[in-house]
Amino acid sequence: MPDLFSPGAILRAAMCATIKKGAAATMTIEIHRPELEALIMDRMKTGSFQTVEEVIMQALKTAPPAPPAVVQPRGDRTGADLIAALQSSPYREIEIEPARYSLPVRDVTF
Repeated sequence: MPDLFSPGAILRAAMCATIKKGAAATMTIEIHRPELEALIMDRMKTGSFQTVEEVIMQALKTAPPAPPAVVQPRGDRTGADLIAALQSSPYREIEIEPARYSLPVRDVTF
């Protein structure tokens, strides 16, 4: 077993670490930032964590939850659905018609 506290050992350990979900899926995690490697090494030296997996698990548990995924529009909605939604809005007095401006156009002769 390699010495986990030698320089670069955490990187090697993290690269070899797998997170198993059931028996079918595994994930390889690479650490490319030396300051992150040093932080993980420090936490393991102090005895706070025994493995890289424990460090990652604790970080994920204490991190704020990810924002919800953006809902993709359904393809079966129609213009009538849009009109109904706009008419049911409590903000009907807000003008949503874009302003119309004339753009400067040069005369072109061919």
